[in-house]
Amino acid sequence: MRGDVEGIVKETVEASGGRLVNAPSISLPGTSHRNSGGSVRELPPLPTMVQYQPPNDIRPLTLTLPLHGQHQIDNLSTALGIIECLRQQPEYTHRIDNSSIVRGVRNTRWPGRMEFFQYSPSTERVVTILADGAHNKASATSLRRYIDEISPGRTSFVLSLSHSLSKDPSETLEPLLRPGDSAFMVPFSSVEDMPWVKPVNPTEMVTVAKRLIGESERIMTYDSYNNPIAPGDTSALSNALELVTKDSDLVVVAGSLYLIADLHRLKNSKPDVLFSL
Repeated sequence: MRGDVEGIVKETVEASGGRLVNAPSISLPGTSHRNSGGSVRELPPLPTMVQYQPPNDIRPLTLTLPLHGQHQIDNLSTALGIIECLRQQPEYTHRIDNSSIVRGVRNTRWPGRMEFFQYSPSTERVVTILADGAHNKASATSLRRYIDEISPGRTSFVLSLSHSLSKDPSETLEPLLRPGDSAFMVPFSSVEDMPWVKPVNPTEMVTVAKRLIGESERIMTYDSYNNPIAPGDTSALSNALELVTKDSDLVVVAGSLYLIADLHRLKNSKPDVLFSL
């Protein structure tokens, strides 16, 4: 199947007068970050060290990638391919050197994608939060794979989904939720000047979650859906975090970038309780 797709892409590109460039391969020296010990490891994980061989250099570059997840390795490979294409253009040959590549990768930030926070509602309780805007089957699958690497076993979620006529909530929730997990379903706050953007009713998500998780007492929901949350109001998310973190070491906030935006608003309003790691 992959060969068929590559053939079609190559044919299409060449027909348009373009040239298909394969993304360069990069390697991960040393030990893998995969968790094989069956317990939560130190969070957040250290940046990933990768080696990249520029086409015209003898020595490989060692790059420090602060983004988490195997899919970000693939994204880096694609980005390096684009950079090498640019370096072949006369106007960029001397503007993009190896040191700028090393520096650019090291300084990369992607808010809302495998982003870690520390939540400290009291001096006795400190909880790690992993936030990711996974909102479809592919991104939810990548997120669950990463969760299993860093924290095998039961996971606690705070989830919200954006309503779409073409997408069923089960498409996103099925790759994420498993028997024994906990989940709190909340709506995100209203999006200013975008009244057509609405969250999925949490009760719809609960119906799917019960089938995937099993124990109804491990599923909680916001019960005031009929009263839309004002733009920027983070009270629903704050209440959810307060409840779901009581017996959790790792909480995952996911399902919508609008919910992740609420998390950042909460961080900005309560920097002594929630802050980035």
